[in-house]
Amino acid sequence: MARKKEIQKGKEKEPKPSLREIMTQALELPVELSDLSKTTLLGNKELSIQNFKGIIEYDTKIIRLNTKDFMIKIWGENLNIKNINDEDITVNGKISGIELN
Repeated sequence: MARKKEIQKGKEKEPKPSLREIMTQALELPVELSDLSKTTLLGNKELSIQNFKGIIEYDTKIIRLNTKDFMIKIWGENLNIKNINDEDITVNGKISGIELN
């Protein structure tokens, strides 16, 4: 899971992992049971994201989505939201690029 580093007295310090992260790793549970976002790209035609939080921008050439950990920018042609529910979204069209911030 991507976390922001804490800086104290000029030294970077990694934050402690959450209990959920520790238990998921210790019990060797699948990532799907954690709160991490899962992104699946099928060729350049379809992108599915689990655990997304919201739509920032939506257009036929660009879609920006928010997740718990980062923002996803998708650009291409004829982009469309195929499926959406509380936690999952599927985008289809001709996907030219994906950027994570």
